[in-house]
Amino acid sequence: MENNFNENFNESLQSDDFKLYTLDNLSAKLNNQNFKKFVIQIDNDNVDYFESFSPTERQKLINKFLTLEQIKSSSDYRKKRIKEYLIHISIVIITIFIFLPFFYYSINKLVLLTLENYKQTQINFEKLYKDNSLKKKDLSKLRYIK
Repeated sequence: MENNFNENFNESLQSDDFKLYTLDNLSAKLNNQNFKKFVIQIDNDNVDYFESFSPTERQKLINKFLTLEQIKSSSDYRKKRIKEYLIHISIVIITIFIFLPFFYYSINKLVLLTLENYKQTQINFEKLYKDNSLKKKDLSKLRYIK
């Protein structure tokens, strides 16, 4: 019953004869925009100066400051991203200039060591083969002697 009473009371208040309009409601309907109200805190030094403005001037002033802050924030974000990009690029360039020569040097050394190792292996194998062939020849001579 109480809920029904509240609905009827609200409907009666919403009739065209009793509608209460505020400046924000009218401007929102005229501009087809949605506005929100915020409570802001102002330093004591600036209270008199802020109160010297009309409500529309206050609104414009705050919106102007917010727009400027948004532009500054966007600009700061771009500067930050550019700075990060330059740092990454410099790290990549330094890494390439230091690592690439070192990489080529190490590959060169590895290839030279591998070739040297193959040469040494070949020399050792030839020595071993010669020694074995001499031993076989000696053994073969001994067989023929018998």
